[in-house]
Amino acid sequence: MSNEKVHRCENFELLLSDNDTDIFFSISCRTERGYLLPLEEYRKDTCARCYYYLPSFAFHDSKKLKYEDATGNLVDVVNNKSYEADPEIAGHPAYYTFQSELYARKWIACCRAALDCCSRMLSEPFTEDNGTLHCPRTWDGWQCWPDTPAGEEAEGLCQEHVYFMSQPPPCPSKLYRILTSAHLSEWKFFQCENFYEL
Repeated sequence: MSNEKVHRCENFELLLSDNDTDIFFSISCRTERGYLLPLEEYRKDTCARCYYYLPSFAFHDSKKLKYEDATGNLVDVVNNKSYEADPEIAGHPAYYTFQSELYARKWIACCRAALDCCSRMLSEPFTEDNGTLHCPRTWDGWQCWPDTPAGEEAEGLCQEHVYFMSQPPPCPSKLYRILTSAHLSEWKFFQCENFYEL
């Protein structure tokens, strides 16, 4: 697992000259809250929010860690300890909160999908500012969305980590839709049919 994490960082560095490390640390990716976060903050925050968005039935009673908005950390309210959300850490306290290994795997998959999304955000050319409104590329908490002209609809297949009560169908037919506003250039969210049936 840790090799994969290092490999991703190397891929990001390859986008820049070896002498430009300051720029590397200022690279930002966009979250569903509209925040542009530097890569390391993005990784921590999106992974904590992946945990936060998991349904309550994925956790043992009263064991779910609380998401702390100010720090992007997960907090154990019983002992008031704060933890960085990093599923690569063996024995991370979050693992002991899940009802089963299935939900821990969903969390890990969501965290990895968020990092993959950031990689795509950074590698795809930016939409030219020619006066037309568009919704910016965004990780929405579950899934990645490209730059999309305002007023157009973007659709994507639900990723495997969003299926909680069923397995993904061989040819997924349920779509997670996001519609854009023609005037505000903001993402509007419309979830898969009945979200918790997935």
